Amino acid sequence: GFQLFENLRSLTFNSISSDHSIDKHFFIKCCKSNHLTHLKFVDCKLFHIKIEDFQDAIDHIWSLPKLSHLYWDFWFKCGRHFRIPTSISTSLKCLTICKNDCYSYVFPCLLEKIPCLEKFSMSSDSYDDDDIPLSHKFIPSPLNLNIKKLTLLSVRSLRVMTALFQLLPNITRLKIEVYSITLDGHQWKEMIVNYLPQLKHFQFKINFNFGLSINDSTNEEKVDQYLSTYRTPFWIEHRQWFIRCHWSQWNGVLGICVYSLPYAFDSFHLSDNVSNYHTKSTCSSDMYYCYDSVRYIGYNPLLLNKESFSYMQLINIEQLSLEFPIDQHFFSIILNLENLLALNVTITKENDQSQLQTLLDRAPRLFSLSFSSSILAAMPPYPYTSSSIRRLDL
Repeated sequence: GFQLFENLRSLTFNSISSDHSIDKHFFIKCCKSNHLTHLKFVDCKLFHIKIEDFQDAIDHIWSLPKLSHLYWDFWFKCGRHFRIPTSISTSLKCLTICKNDCYSYVFPCLLEKIPCLEKFSMSSDSYDDDDIPLSHKFIPSPLNLNIKKLTLLSVRSLRVMTALFQLLPNITRLKIEVYSITLDGHQWKEMIVNYLPQLKHFQFKINFNFGLSINDSTNEEKVDQYLSTYRTPFWIEHRQWFIRCHWSQWNGVLGICVYSLPYAFDSFHLSDNVSNYHTKSTCSSDMYYCYDSVRYIGYNPLLLNKESFSYMQLINIEQLSLEFPIDQHFFSIILNLENLLALNVTITKENDQSQLQTLLDRAPRLFSLSFSSSILAAMPPYPYTSSSIRRLDL
């Protein structure tokens, strides 16, 4: 079938499941076109195949002569470790590896196989670390000096993060999301000065536990000491990089989230199970209140209508979860719903149902509507109208 598309340039596999008829030969046949430039594997779950048995398909993909963009999001039997190809790709310029567990010693071998790479993105959900000490220095290869843009999401290993910084010294744009690693402004400065001297654009977010929560006053003192490391001349004067910090207590633990401004990530999460949210910033300018990148949010009026979050304005929301009734602050935070594609609602009181129609009227592109919990006891048809909804989950 795919032989008919011999001039195919872009191909996406989305949500391929563990059908035993789908093996390495299936993907090799599908990716025959020598004209392919963009190839995406999104949420492909091949639990019946071990990664080592998929080597031929990986090597075939790597040898595609014009492939410039590869997005790799695979699950295999016994884990998600990325398998190094045996061939070299001289065409690949952008590589994204999603939710794979990579050890630091793998990166030099991988980078040797992509000498023309310009942009590298990776995410990992693993807390596993390798046994290479942090004192070990990775030597960058002259072949990888073209890589200017690095994106790392769900980083939980300081060793992995540091290894990539050492191997890619010419990075000018870095976007990184870190969990469970405590990093302050002094430590970031040290890594940037030592490993990333060309860095111009730095976007980051860190989530970590900051020890036991004592009381509001003591917690704020600890946060102020931490924030002072981002108020040095390196951050404020030389680089003009500013940050915002949220902190709260949950089960007696002080949790903290720190991110660069403007906010650069597609989701903004506030837990329902915490109390006493507070926020501070190293910058007071309104221009840094921009959250245009946020696409996914759960609206919690008990949190978002507090003064701590009154600065937020969201204009590009695509997925929204909320519980009715919505309050008077809703449309001052979520300014429009023109980009909304999926809405998940909870309705607990009958007189709140009219608010749903108000939202539907403001969401011309809404595709999916779902109810997490609802008092809708009547059989359809329901008294709601929308010309765009194509999927309904009751």
